[in-house]
Amino acid sequence: MIRKISFPVLAVGGLLFILLCGFAPFPQNEQSEATTSDTAPEEDSTVSVIAWFCKGDTMTYWIHDGQWKVAGGDTIQTLGIHTKVMLTVTDSTSKGYALEYRFLEFDFDPIEGSETQNIVNLVASQLQKDIVGTVIRFRTDEVGQITKYENLKEVKKQAKDLFSHFVQQMPYIDSLAAAGIKIEPLLKKIGSSDLLIDGYVEELQMLFQCHGNQYPIGEFTEHQDATETEYACDTYMAVGMDPETYEYDLRIDVDNYIPKEDLKSLVGNLADLLLDKDAAQEAKKELATEFDQQVQGDAVYSSYLYAKYFPDGWPEDIVYQEKTLLEGQGKLTQKYITWDYRSVGNF
Repeated sequence: MIRKISFPVLAVGGLLFILLCGFAPFPQNEQSEATTSDTAPEEDSTVSVIAWFCKGDTMTYWIHDGQWKVAGGDTIQTLGIHTKVMLTVTDSTSKGYALEYRFLEFDFDPIEGSETQNIVNLVASQLQKDIVGTVIRFRTDEVGQITKYENLKEVKKQAKDLFSHFVQQMPYIDSLAAAGIKIEPLLKKIGSSDLLIDGYVEELQMLFQCHGNQYPIGEFTEHQDATETEYACDTYMAVGMDPETYEYDLRIDVDNYIPKEDLKSLVGNLADLLLDKDAAQEAKKELATEFDQQVQGDAVYSSYLYAKYFPDGWPEDIVYQEKTLLEGQGKLTQKYITWDYRSVGNF
């Protein structure tokens, strides 16, 4: 009979999954010489994501943010947040565009038994009160790449105030401290960093992430072996254009393979970071004897991007998923952005 790893090790392992998902890079338009294709494109058979905006253009989007717990063949939803935002072009010049990104509305899924959703619900009224109406002003170059945020200082102050309110509402601070987990230094570090700003601009950056890039039409696969700095991965990319509407889309699937020994090392490092000295030593002892019994294979971190665009470069739909699996257990997160209202060509 296999003994269960005690609470500190389980807690650190859970945080490891969060970190693996949270710090994964957004897929970029990169291909190496190893790329292969069954449908090799003809010369100039590409699509370019370029902004052809006009002053006064307005788009509204719904952002659907969800999380699921993966346990074997079961997928259980643990979080559902819906945010309505509006993008408006306030100026258009030969050098680029000035835009405003405004938060309009929040909604939440009623998920019973989800501690993650319960924590979000604690600050739901504060989100509605403080963030609805908040505007982020930014600029792009002539193709739509974001070049500058103009009012992040005031947004960061708001984010810090909201984060402080959130921490005060967290029900597990005392329990974590009793288990020897040093959560306060981590929260303090988050509160003093730019991570809080990411919660405001993450989806905005997703909407413009591909602008300025050029993609070959067709289907492509690529395998990269592990190096000293990168894990082995498999990539699939498909790009297409509708010949009648000139709408175009792209899909990128990436599977990264994280060796078991690297996971073991990461858990040990997190123990040093989050636990006091005695608890960290105890966790490492358990880790040395029980990790190999509990974990038999490597972890797989998967990311999926789907993006569809109008001919003028405004996004129609963006889907981004991240999934981390270890021994059939893990976490799935998804952001689905879809357009709701469109008024463009306002010369």
